[in-house]
Amino acid sequence: MANINNQVIIIGAGIAGLTAAWYLKKCGIQALVLESDQQVGGRMKTIKIDDAIIDCGAQFLSSAYTIIPQLIKEAGLSDDFLTTSEWVGIIKNNHVALIHPNKPWTLISSRLLSFGDLLRLGYTQFKLFYSKKKSLNDICDWTKYDNQSARDWLIQQVGESTTQELTSAIFNGFYYQSLNQSSAAMAAAVLAFSTWHPKTMTLKSGINSLAQKLAEKLTVKPNSAVSSIIETSSGIKIITDAGEFYAEHVIVTAPAPIAKNIIQNPDKEMSSLLETQYSSTITIALLTHEGWSPPAAVNSAYGFLFNPDSNAKIAALTIENNKCASRKKSGHLINLMLADKEAKEFFQLADEEIFIEIQPELEKVFPGISAYVYKKEMTRWRYAMPYTPIGRAKAVSNYRATRNSSNRIWLAGDYLGLPWTDSAAETGLWAAKEIEVRLQNPD
Repeated sequence: MANINNQVIIIGAGIAGLTAAWYLKKCGIQALVLESDQQVGGRMKTIKIDDAIIDCGAQFLSSAYTIIPQLIKEAGLSDDFLTTSEWVGIIKNNHVALIHPNKPWTLISSRLLSFGDLLRLGYTQFKLFYSKKKSLNDICDWTKYDNQSARDWLIQQVGESTTQELTSAIFNGFYYQSLNQSSAAMAAAVLAFSTWHPKTMTLKSGINSLAQKLAEKLTVKPNSAVSSIIETSSGIKIITDAGEFYAEHVIVTAPAPIAKNIIQNPDKEMSSLLETQYSSTITIALLTHEGWSPPAAVNSAYGFLFNPDSNAKIAALTIENNKCASRKKSGHLINLMLADKEAKEFFQLADEEIFIEIQPELEKVFPGISAYVYKKEMTRWRYAMPYTPIGRAKAVSNYRATRNSSNRIWLAGDYLGLPWTDSAAETGLWAAKEIEVRLQNPD
């Protein structure tokens, strides 16, 4: 039976969709959220296996976020919002350089950068961002830089050594992307993000606990895959495997390739964004028996990023016990994220075949671990992160600038923002605010 009593329908119960629905509810506007999966949260996915709490998608949050911490507070999870170990390892050719974001001299002591490199990096961050703070959420704030590659811009600003040894590992390990294929808009935002020395944060019960808490107070219909969104003279018609729905406004937060397939007759500005392509990854959780521990030299670190020059199949790995001590009560929980190229190549392989492929690299970092692994859990993410090529920031800005009173289908989600969770939330908030204005002031 058709549901014709919806002011707003939101496609997707990831953080963008839930943020939009949460804001609209606070404004007195009821929204129905349609989610294709059984579980809310999208890539904010957490599962429990034995005594382990495993984040299978998004791995961490940040103290530099502005939207997510407020949602955490409103959802009653403030006591669960914890700081992780802040030590990070940069891995290149089997050498691990341990650095600490609030101890910049570790960039020198670890032999990652020279004293001159560090001075130039600090000066550039101060000159560009310290006195001219921009939004770390809104990609439209970075269109000024959206005219050359990330690598070229970074070399000009911080030098070739810092670009090669530090930022290339950040792009590869966090975002599964390369400097050559990315826009300077993304590079500038990443550089600005680190200017404020943010703390790496997590939620004690797993990153999905925020999505669950928000969804408990919203109207969410799971297992409702959308096949078509059609704008008619009387509203928006949404065809799903759970029936047909109608609404005055629709927010589509699905990844661009999915949104492209379901939105009928998008306008020119929409179509440009719907062509966004994605990097992929496969997350691998390894549960170990007691008796094995990471090498003492790196046992204090939470995350490790692989420099792409090493041609490693692994992009990043984490010691989850150092994210939160309760993530595994006995033994260790290790998370691995595969690099984009390898993830796409291995996507159809069986789990054990994938592990065999990455095992030699894993053993070089964590000798002896394989003998103690008693369970492996793999999650494949075809749409892990949207690429940010030259032009995407300007395309988002152009899309937002051309919306008017006649628009009733709204795009939100990761490809309208920067590649971190708070920015995805911002896109949902932006769409919700645009709809609020139109519903509260229809003329």
